[in-house]
Amino acid sequence: MRLVVANWKMNCDKASASRLVSAVMEAFTGNITCGIGGVEVVFCPPYVYLGTVSAMINNSSSYQSSFPSIHPPLPYDNSVVTIENLDSIEAACNITNHSSELSLKFTLGAQDVSEYCEYGPHTGQVNSRMLFDLGCKYSIVGHSECRIAKPESNLSISKKVCSLLKSKVTPIICVGESTQQRNSGTYIHDILDQLHGSIHLLDTESISDMIIAYEPLWSIGSGNIPTLSDINEVATVIKNHYTGIKFLYGGSVNSSNISMLSSIHSIDGILVGNASLDAHEFTKIIRAVSYKEK
Repeated sequence: MRLVVANWKMNCDKASASRLVSAVMEAFTGNITCGIGGVEVVFCPPYVYLGTVSAMINNSSSYQSSFPSIHPPLPYDNSVVTIENLDSIEAACNITNHSSELSLKFTLGAQDVSEYCEYGPHTGQVNSRMLFDLGCKYSIVGHSECRIAKPESNLSISKKVCSLLKSKVTPIICVGESTQQRNSGTYIHDILDQLHGSIHLLDTESISDMIIAYEPLWSIGSGNIPTLSDINEVATVIKNHYTGIKFLYGGSVNSSNISMLSSIHSIDGILVGNASLDAHEFTKIIRAVSYKEK
């Protein structure tokens, strides 16, 4: 199952958060879209709306669609799966008799967590046990905005990862290079150094339980993304170092480039920022990822 993670950052009020989740969920009711499935959508709202979004997810039934198990190929021509070209896709699905239940799941995630696992005198912080209690399955850690603004050390991130795993919440660890590191050609070494430092407190058995999200600092919010070969290079190097982990790409993901990104077989999902705040845009991204052929 592929992941589409929505990082809302510090956006939305309670009403708009509810409208956003409702609009995305409702877009996939009624089995209107052929083959939508095999995708887990993770909403990561601000802390204060975790309860609201959790309740909405719990109140919704699991989305099941009876569609062909063989998805039609998505041509690599920068096209996007939209309502306009959906008719031809549905027709392609109808040519096969192979069918199965394909699920589209909605789950909850947090944007960060305290490095302290136990309850105690840590004013303003939220620990992994609290996230688990609210129904969080995932939590982002080490996002570049946190690494830079706080600033946050690799040691702190490593403690957070250990805390999350202890509470049975899957960490999504963000790594990525700066423009200077990219241009100097040291980016692979720098990314691995960042990743090693962020998980060095883990035992070997726990490494396969984490998810790595590659977000180049120069790509976030800029509208620019690395080449497919650059993304594949980073994914391959990381997967060769850590067997069994899932690899996500993030950084200026939108409906215009998602088809191209989804053609990279070495990635297991997408981390979406600003585009996840627009229900129509985010829905198009989910549809396109659903059609990625492994």
